Amino acid sequence: MGVEVRVHNHAGGTYHPKLYLGARGRDARAVIGSANLTAGLACNVEVGVALAGLRDNRPLARAWEIGEALWGDARSEPWVARAADAPGEEIEPQLYAALVREQRRDPVFVTLGASPRPNKVVALTSAEALIETERTGLRRTGPQSVPAWMLNLAWEYLRTRGELSNATLLNQLRVHRSSSVCAMLARVPGVERLRTIMLRWKGGA
Repeated sequence: MGVEVRVHNHAGGTYHPKLYLGARGRDARAVIGSANLTAGLACNVEVGVALAGLRDNRPLARAWEIGEALWGDARSEPWVARAADAPGEEIEPQLYAALVREQRRDPVFVTLGASPRPNKVVALTSAEALIETERTGLRRTGPQSVPAWMLNLAWEYLRTRGELSNATLLNQLRVHRSSSVCAMLARVPGVERLRTIMLRWKGGA
């Protein structure tokens, strides 16, 4: 995506700040708070302050000074992605085991809502689920991938917040396989399927 990444190895202590910076022209934004750049941004209870204004406004300017100092620090080294360095996220083991059981029982997971559609899980690994829908069947484009991060994020949100809707997945969490994800989670033990396109966590194995 053309993004440069650096890793900061802070000797003598844990590197733990949560500082997010963005700028366009003279306008700048900063978010300073407790959330890691993980599911914590969407699923946990976190506290943060958001600043917006001109980049030379003192609070924003100071935040940028800190960010630039860390970026240019001698301990900050460029990170280069390699296949060996990035094995990829895996589906959380408890969730994966439940999905494997359900796929073996019946590989067709029906979507929620007023017009249910069949989603056939043609392959399931710890890295992804491959879904064949009516649309992919008609277009002969092959199954679509639902990667582990989508399932993990939805699973964490559901168990943390107690409820999860298709709209939340699509619009808030940016999971664009939201219908397939909801259909799969609806068959996991402990998940209750509501009349609307929503799931509720009741707990369980």
